[in-house]
This record gives sequence, C-alpha cells and structure tokens, in this order.
Amino acid sequence: MKRIAILGSTGSIGTQALDVVRAHPDRLKITVLAANSNDELLERQIDEFSPKTAVLFASFPPEVKKMFFALTDRESAMTPRAASTRIRSPLWPPCA
Repeated sequence: MKRIAILGSTGSIGTQALDVVRAHPDRLKITVLAANSNDELLERQIDEFSPKTAVLFASFPPEVKKMFFALTDRESAMTPRAASTRIRSPLWPPCA
C-alpha cells in the first residue's frame, strides 16, 4: 500500500487526487492532509480518510506565515479564517 500526503487537499487538484484515492482504497492510504484555510472541508476529509496528520495553514501564527512568505508578496493576499473547534492548532492531532 502506498502512503500519500496531499498538500492543498481542499483545492481543485487536491480534491481530484482524493477522488483517485477513493477509487483505489486497497492501494492508496492518505497519511497527511494539508489545506490553506478551508477548515470545514478539511474536517470532512479528516473524517473520511483518517490521516495521521492534518495541517491547516490559516491556523499558523502570523510570525510563522511570514517565514513562509518572506520572499514573496503572497502574504498580503491571504485571508485566513478562524480554525474550526476540531482543528485548533497547525497540526492535527495536536503535537505534545
């Protein structure tokens, strides 16, 4: 069985990749899901695929985001939403 990490799982390409995983559950296993800000869809994906780790970029503190976007102008275009109750920290399940 191949273990798969999907970066951008709530976007167009990410959801299409998850469709492929759904079509081959005997061959593919999602271990990591990562999304920018769509916490509601990410939560549904967590329920369906039970990954070991899920990341919601919008829940990162601003100083961490600045490290990612230090060389780009993308930070000004971001509009993060508050994370859902279930996704409280950048990593789910919460790391000790």
